[in-house]
Amino acid sequence: MFCLLFNHFIINASTMNLVKIYLSFLCSVFITFSINGQSTCDADHIVLLTNFEFTPNELTIAPGESVAFINIEGNHTVNGISSTVTDTSFNNPFDFFLEETEGTISGTCMGVIDFEIPGNYTFDCSLNFNAQLGMVGNIIVDAFTLQDLLLYNDTIGAWQSVYAINAYLPEILNGNQEITVFLPNDEAVDAMGELINLNQFDHVAFVDLIEALKFHIVEGVYLEEDLIPGTTLTTIQGQDLIIGGSNGDLEISGAKIVQSNYTAYNGVAHVIDLCLAPEGFPEATVWEIIKQSPDHTLLETAIINAGLVEELRSQDELDPSLSLPGPFTVFAPTDAAFEAISEELGIPVADLIDGQYTDNIVKTHLIGTKNPSSTLFNNQLLPNYEGEFNKINIIGDDIFVEDILIETPDLQAYNGVVHVINEVIAPDLPPLEGTCGTWTLVLKNQIGDGWGDNTLEIAVNDEIIASETLISGYQSNYKFGVDAEAIVDLYYIANNGSSYSSYEVFDENNVKIFASGSSPNSVPGSIRGLRACKKPTSCGDFELIMYDEFGDGWDFGSLDVYIDEVFYQTIDMPVGYEQSVIIPTEQGNELDFVYYGGVYQQENAYVVYNADGIEVVSELGFNNAPGDAYGVQACPNPTSTAELEAENKSIIYPNPAYGIFSIQSEDPIRKLRILDLMGKVVYESTEVSSDINVSWLKGQNYILELQKDQKKEIHKLLLLN
Repeated sequence: MFCLLFNHFIINASTMNLVKIYLSFLCSVFITFSINGQSTCDADHIVLLTNFEFTPNELTIAPGESVAFINIEGNHTVNGISSTVTDTSFNNPFDFFLEETEGTISGTCMGVIDFEIPGNYTFDCSLNFNAQLGMVGNIIVDAFTLQDLLLYNDTIGAWQSVYAINAYLPEILNGNQEITVFLPNDEAVDAMGELINLNQFDHVAFVDLIEALKFHIVEGVYLEEDLIPGTTLTTIQGQDLIIGGSNGDLEISGAKIVQSNYTAYNGVAHVIDLCLAPEGFPEATVWEIIKQSPDHTLLETAIINAGLVEELRSQDELDPSLSLPGPFTVFAPTDAAFEAISEELGIPVADLIDGQYTDNIVKTHLIGTKNPSSTLFNNQLLPNYEGEFNKINIIGDDIFVEDILIETPDLQAYNGVVHVINEVIAPDLPPLEGTCGTWTLVLKNQIGDGWGDNTLEIAVNDEIIASETLISGYQSNYKFGVDAEAIVDLYYIANNGSSYSSYEVFDENNVKIFASGSSPNSVPGSIRGLRACKKPTSCGDFELIMYDEFGDGWDFGSLDVYIDEVFYQTIDMPVGYEQSVIIPTEQGNELDFVYYGGVYQQENAYVVYNADGIEVVSELGFNNAPGDAYGVQACPNPTSTAELEAENKSIIYPNPAYGIFSIQSEDPIRKLRILDLMGKVVYESTEVSSDINVSWLKGQNYILELQKDQKKEIHKLLLLN
């Protein structure tokens, strides 16, 4: 055929003679070889050697095929080991070399080479200058391997597994050894990513990924019909897979085969619906250990309520450059341990795991470093998340934390370790009741999505006793004990989160004494100067409201307050957009407010209201530093009953009031009425006691009517509840 094709070319006469000579030569070689050489040089393909040339010099064959090298001109070798020109290895899948022969017109068979292994083979002639003059050949043994199958078959819904196996084990997928691969589908990989808190790209850096991939590969070819339930297959990782089945489905160690029999030259692939893990691998995270334990359901709930799930799922060890939390040590009390301390403290279990103590309890058991039992030593102090220390003691083979036995040590996770304990480490909790009883703080969110990262710090007599937030939902309560005349400050820390947040404070009588942030898109403010069981003052309370335009406080600025020219208090504003300060006053007091500017004075402003809710100082000139205010008068100071009678006036205090107010009057009050600004009577009574409780009324301005024997007095009343 080769000869016949050339006879059809039309060429010029001078060239024709040369071509005919060469053509006759080649044809005679093929004819001679076909008759005489088959028995000695039988092969699937032929490469001819002439001076300075292999013909063909590039050849593509299938695995298992053979190539005969026929020398028809000159002396040659076939060198498939290293380059004659550069003296560097060809890096062929295997080395080969055919010794020097002399070519003949009938063809000298140098030898036959079988190419079983797929790959790229380079060779040259190592004699004289043949290689330098270009006598170099290349044979590609091209097989449709599992690597080809997985990379180019878009019907296999497991591209994440394909990517990982091809990235780490390409030599296995493209090798000559026959294998069976079980590929977790994309849904399975996504589920595993959720479990160990890694995205699809972080999976590739997973510390045990190569071992896990090898656990999905078996030597030998096993089509679906070859997988017999009850038998085992040994993986190249070393552990066995168990073939099973249920409801007509074929399973591999619990993973269902969802696609099967993708065949290639060197094996077969099946798609499964789970990621498999060898025995002895750590759990994904410390959170997963707790979540999967049937004995830690209460601790699981407490961690959720404390908002620490994502913290305990973070994978700092996999990528330290991300500066994620962890690794962790968790001392994990069992459900029985929670029930025991609940009975001991007289607090329902539900309140322990979803109440004001939840954060304290969880953080007491959480350490921000990984501490397996082998690293623990006697009298060791481990700093916990509560800001305290957990002491370790070792007696014989037993390890104790805060004198509690570690029953099961070293439950390993990729982000830390869990030690199971049989008691709850009791945190240092603030007292629930003081000499003035118990106050209640109610945190709310109008749309039920919690406070985000915003918090409310509670200070009693300048000492922070708690930092509370609403993790999720509409409302949570925090109770704390207060002593008589204790001063309570609440600092709202606005980091980010819902703008539909608010809070309320109730005193020991369950009377609302302060509220902030109840309207949509408003940010709650701070409140300072709330007094427990305070004695009424004759002039009620002044309210100082401090503002910052950008919500970062007064930046080291402050107000000094003087009462009757005597220093009363320096008031700073460390955080927030708004801060209220309660200042008790007596009749006849004179107040001074002296401003000391911080870094950004133009952002600061303040206003002062007297006990009647009347604005008496206004320094609201934003973009300008606020000024000082001197000689601010409190309410009048009647010197005698006669003076009161002459004025025909009663004294209402405090005003504004948080639901409860009192009336000072020398004349008996026969009837009291409260009207809204539309003239509607909202409260009426003929029995006027010392304390009038109208905390159920909406906070706003009202008209207060006092009916005496022959007179009627009209007062303005401002309710803040």
